[in-house]
Amino acid sequence: MAAHEGDPPSVPPFQGGKERASRFSRTRAQTGLAQKLRRKATWAERLLWSRLSRAQLGGFKFRRQHPIGSYVVDFYCPEVRLAVELDGDQHGTDGVAVKDARRTAILEARGVDVIRFWNHEAKDNLNGVADAILVRAQELKAEAAARRGDVPSPWKGEG
Repeated sequence: MAAHEGDPPSVPPFQGGKERASRFSRTRAQTGLAQKLRRKATWAERLLWSRLSRAQLGGFKFRRQHPIGSYVVDFYCPEVRLAVELDGDQHGTDGVAVKDARRTAILEARGVDVIRFWNHEAKDNLNGVADAILVRAQELKAEAAARRGDVPSPWKGEG
């Protein structure tokens, strides 16, 4: 939802297929913007944060207004690299929708999964939005475990 003015022209090259920037590799401008956006959170962001904060959603920890590259995502779970975006009515216009799609593609190229909801969905169906986020976070966690080979064997403990 919130981004720096002007989109980056392209995704910067990175090694290993996914960029792993440090949480602390931010510029002062990025950090300042994120802090400003936290102070000026929309009602929908405050409402959803009431469900995402304090690891109360399945134990997943989320950050608010988290900088990733040149963007600031509304909510971010670093454990599963999941960004949650809340969109207001202005995101339904053609120009903004195109920018959102480009932003999502750039974030996904950096290995971040993006899930979007409309502001009114958070208001009208907060439990449904929270459940959808939890399901996606659990799916991403299971996918990562499977890639690492951490899937428990069905035969373990026998013999």
